[in-house]
Amino acid sequence: MRGVFGRELLYPYNTQDSHDRTKQNPAAEAGTISPSESHDAFSWYGIALECLREGDIPAAETHFKALLEANPDYVPGYQMYAQTLAQHNRAEEAKTLLHTGIAAASRQGNQHARSEMEGCWLSLSSWIDFSRHQQAVDERPEANPARMARKEFR
Repeated sequence: MRGVFGRELLYPYNTQDSHDRTKQNPAAEAGTISPSESHDAFSWYGIALECLREGDIPAAETHFKALLEANPDYVPGYQMYAQTLAQHNRAEEAKTLLHTGIAAASRQGNQHARSEMEGCWLSLSSWIDFSRHQQAVDERPEANPARMARKEFR
């Protein structure tokens, strides 16, 4: 049975095999739609979210990129893609994406999304600054007793 996105439903309803959980994973079939076939932003977004739910980050990233390429003003795509990048230690990329998403939200007059993305951008900026500072501190020999001990034994 096909679902909303033209893919096999994970758990089809009103069928004899509704308890058969051996159906093909919809995230695995997600690659069947291409940007040239559909510019429906919600479909791309839904497929990307399904990939995230299944833990397939590379596929989710592929679909987020396709979504934003075909629909550059689809604000939720920027927000969720940036959050995904940030959760996978790609804060600099997330900040760049948020910057573009903030501009898209501003063009649309979507102040709520803009405010949320600005808050996320500021949090990422603070985290990156802290990480850089911590790394600089950790690299100083006097700040790292183990490094000083190794130096004394040379």
